[in-house]
Amino acid sequence: MKGSNTVMIRKKYIYIIIIGILLAYFVSSSLINSANTGIVKFTRDNLPTELKKKLKGTIFIIPSMKKKIRFLDEDIKKLKTSLSYQKSVISSFINKETYGKIITDKTIVSKNKKEYSLTSYILPFYNLENFYKNKKQGYLEIYDDQIITIFQSGKIVTLNKNLLKDKKFISKEIKNNLDNYLIDHNLKWTGIKDAKIYNDQIFLSYTKNNLDGCYSVAIVSAKINFEKLDFKDFFSFDDCVDVETIESFSKRKYFGGWQAGGRIEILNKNEMLLTVGDYKMLNLPQDDKSSFGKIISINMNTKISKFISKGHRNPQGLFYDKEKNILVSTEHGPQGGDEVNVIKINNDKIANYGWPVASYGTHYPSVNVNKLVKKIAPLHKSHSKYGFLEPIIEFTPSLGISQIIKNYYSKNDYNYYVSSLKDMSINEIEFNKNLNEAVKKDLIQFDERIRDLVYDEVFKTYYIFFENTPKIGVLKRVEK
Repeated sequence: MKGSNTVMIRKKYIYIIIIGILLAYFVSSSLINSANTGIVKFTRDNLPTELKKKLKGTIFIIPSMKKKIRFLDEDIKKLKTSLSYQKSVISSFINKETYGKIITDKTIVSKNKKEYSLTSYILPFYNLENFYKNKKQGYLEIYDDQIITIFQSGKIVTLNKNLLKDKKFISKEIKNNLDNYLIDHNLKWTGIKDAKIYNDQIFLSYTKNNLDGCYSVAIVSAKINFEKLDFKDFFSFDDCVDVETIESFSKRKYFGGWQAGGRIEILNKNEMLLTVGDYKMLNLPQDDKSSFGKIISINMNTKISKFISKGHRNPQGLFYDKEKNILVSTEHGPQGGDEVNVIKINNDKIANYGWPVASYGTHYPSVNVNKLVKKIAPLHKSHSKYGFLEPIIEFTPSLGISQIIKNYYSKNDYNYYVSSLKDMSINEIEFNKNLNEAVKKDLIQFDERIRDLVYDEVFKTYYIFFENTPKIGVLKRVEK
């Protein structure tokens, strides 16, 4: 009995100690972190200084360290912001002095020993009035004898392609009113998302702030004018994603401004297409009431829109092959699972490509994969088994896939070039005639991220937007 009582007494003391530690922790948290009011303020103000120091260094060390860590995290964030800004200042001044210089002039050889000539020139992206506008991403379009470069910041520059052919780089900046539309330049993910020229009009997609901190993708347009471009609203939709949204299924903020899509393509004289990413909101791509995670068809006269496909994560490339009446898109997967899809355009039913129910990629570690996320986004490793359309080809690991365009050097009508950001390459892929399979035919490796590429029918040349420098590349097949 005596031994039993001793055990009971020990347990009692252990419980008292545990409760005491917990109380001390919560009280210390209050003393260190709470507002200067009431009994907390009185106790803190009247404790001797030496006792406060001893308590913070011993009993209250955990909440004290948490507070220090929080302050250090805030300081690190400020330093990173300052460093990023200073880098932008330095790179913009360097760019002002070096743009137009030839940085590459050589023959490159593909994996399958095909030869290409490549000449690249530094592009003038700099802005010395607002350093937050020094964004290196950009897009290319061709109009008559001009190559038009549209930077994410809204800066627009033209290059004469006839002079460029003779290795003479002369650029001219076109004034515009895009500052009326583009906001929050200090947010790196905002800005121009794509450009398309059609019937003497230039169309730009951009990150739109629908409400305070609630974003979507919209389109503006302007009549081509090399002195000044006066952009006006062309198309937008009402729903938006709030930066502060905490989804009930995730219990976390997963807003992702980079996953915006924004590619524009012209299907015919009356119909324009726009890709819209999911902004990392997993519940939206399968929601028929939401515009996110969709490819949208827009009547260019009435502006009436409809969904032609859904179940997309972040469609970064779009190309309509008029000769074959084929619409193809590229799409970023998560960790793995970058896709090339053949988009069904003649269906009454909205084509469904599966995200986030099906994907050949996996969730990033930052995703809180709880029961609800597993239900909404199980990422099944088959699309067709669950009623979705399969990609014609997928890339695991991810390429950081970007634009897709026809390979006009190939004799096969179903041969395409697929560019990439992360992999810094152009993949040559070829579809079968049933449009349900594709194979990798060749690989051209570069040393910078590729954001965009366009084809010049006159000179039988591809122009490439390399975004690290940034620079424009002139790529041409060397025929033997």
